Amino acid sequence: MTARNIRLLVEYDGTDFAGYQRQPGRRTVQGELERALSRIMGEEVRVVAGGRTDAGVHAIGQVVSFHTEGRIPIENVPEAANANLPRDVAIRGAEEASPEFHARYSATSRIYRYTVVNRPTRSALLGRYAMVVHKPIPVAEMASAAKPLVGTHDFAGFALAGDHRSTVRTLIRLSVDGSPQAATVTIQADGFLRGMVRFLVSGLLATAQGKLSPEELVRILETGQRPAWLCPVPPQGLCLARVTY
Repeated sequence: MTARNIRLLVEYDGTDFAGYQRQPGRRTVQGELERALSRIMGEEVRVVAGGRTDAGVHAIGQVVSFHTEGRIPIENVPEAANANLPRDVAIRGAEEASPEFHARYSATSRIYRYTVVNRPTRSALLGRYAMVVHKPIPVAEMASAAKPLVGTHDFAGFALAGDHRSTVRTLIRLSVDGSPQAATVTIQADGFLRGMVRFLVSGLLATAQGKLSPEELVRILETGQRPAWLCPVPPQGLCLARVTY
């Protein structure tokens, strides 16, 4: 029997997960997907993803793929899988993919969005999906600071330490839209280093607030060194919006 290659569009609330990738003894998105899909396919299923999100990070446009000999009709896969998934993970769509399609290696870019909201007090609802600040958001200043970072650069200064074969990435888009009350940072690249999106947003905020000069922000890019006080923004504001192919 010829194995099928199935592509899924997935969304999840990352709040209560230890991240996307399977980890022994911890609740992960990959683990939940594989349990549900193995049940409906009647065989062990292993999935690969277009983006491996960290703990607390959400997704509305995650793409996963897997090979299976399961015979369930493709149009029934989302409903059947969702019936076996917890409330914080859902399959939005399913399609048959070509044999060579790979959710990770076939991807040409990933698009993330980071949300910041200005509230006088903490938010019982928005706090799960946005970074809550207590002062006006300097949207124009953040957008201006973002411009020199677009392009192909070594982003080691905007990443957590890790075993990266290369820290060079192409940042296709880095834009800031919104108002002093609510803003969205959109980041598109051919690939991301661990923590890269959250450090970029942190750097833009610090520059817009006068904690870093625009020249100092660019120097992080040029030298690969960042100030010890510059920490990544919290994960809950980050969402994987789309994976392009």
